Amino acid sequence: VALGDIHFRDDHPYFMEVCENFLEWYSSWERNNSNNSLILTGDLVESALLSGRVADYLERFIGASKFKSIHICCGNHDQRKYHNTDQLAYEFFRNKKNVYLYQKATEAKVEGLSVLFLPFYFGLNEKGKSMVEYYNNIPNDPSFSNDYDLVVGHFSGGDMDFGGSSDCVSKISEIKTKKLILGHIHTRLVTPEVYIGSVFACKKNENDNTRCAFIYENNVWKQESLPKFIEFL
Repeated sequence: VALGDIHFRDDHPYFMEVCENFLEWYSSWERNNSNNSLILTGDLVESALLSGRVADYLERFIGASKFKSIHICCGNHDQRKYHNTDQLAYEFFRNKKNVYLYQKATEAKVEGLSVLFLPFYFGLNEKGKSMVEYYNNIPNDPSFSNDYDLVVGHFSGGDMDFGGSSDCVSKISEIKTKKLILGHIHTRLVTPEVYIGSVFACKKNENDNTRCAFIYENNVWKQESLPKFIEFL
């Protein structure tokens, strides 16, 4: 089961209500059970500088999770640099059983599937490469198997017409995979089979009635509609 960006936040009363409603729905969601694993495409929070209330949302989210495992492809809103030190908003999730955080390109097995996680990162990685430079070269990099059941990333692809920007991996479509899921983009108006979208609209230009979870069941990917947690008028 895959869910898009959640963006837990409390900067407006209506977003607090949205987060409460999402948590209530999530706790009773029929897909949230021990037979399934959950993949999150990043941006669990709106800001890496957490308030106590947003930290509580995160704790309650994990507490309500019944999945056998949770895999998080970290996003740009989830992290920051402070005194030249990388900080992740939900670093404490590492202490949670069967929760896996991916902050660098990682090949993993999830429910028997070969999965490549490509999280967002700022600056240069340990190889001295920017995110766009490093990820665009994966199809030619022998250190990657380049043959996956699923690739999960937190950035935009070339189909979003953001070419040249620091969050556009234009060659992502060249990685050999049966399924590609991208977070970071909040609506699904372009390539909806790839962009899972955020769980709810975060701005007035993000109303989108196609919000969904991606479900892999019986060797087939399908989309399952989410409730409309907020609509901007």
